[in-house]
Amino acid sequence: VKSIPRLSNVKMSSKRKRKDELAARQAKRRATESEVQRFARLEENAVRNAAARSAESEVQRCARLETKAVRTAAARSAESEQQTVNRRAIDALKHVSAREAESEEQRCARLETNAVRNAIAREAECPQQTAARLAASAARFAASISNETQDEANDRRQNNASVQRRSRET
Repeated sequence: VKSIPRLSNVKMSSKRKRKDELAARQAKRRATESEVQRFARLEENAVRNAAARSAESEVQRCARLETKAVRTAAARSAESEQQTVNRRAIDALKHVSAREAESEEQRCARLETNAVRNAIAREAECPQQTAARLAASAARFAASISNETQDEANDRRQNNASVQRRSRET
């Protein structure tokens, strides 16, 4: 029986070692940073990214987004169902904490940005993409309904009714 080599015996490329060392240093630094330092770092990153994005052409933007989509799809296809559940739970917590801190103006701006982004995406869709998006949405909805309690179902129905009333009023 062939033994499995220990991780420390496996030869890593120097580039991989440097990346791992950098990640370890960043993790250590982030573990000790204050909330103020964290927000300053994130703000700095956002400004740097915005500056880089403003200078890119439409072709570069599409290439960047396509590369990101491929990378994300590869990561998603390799994850187990439990990893997917964990990732979504972490994302939900991040979103909840971000929403708690935002003002009404920020909330409106975020929703408007999302609406514009979604409208642009819908316009660019081919009929097959539209059908796939709607099917995925219906499947998610069916899955969420099958897992909800009676109280959650009643809440959802009341929420839908109030949304419809408000849309008729406007």
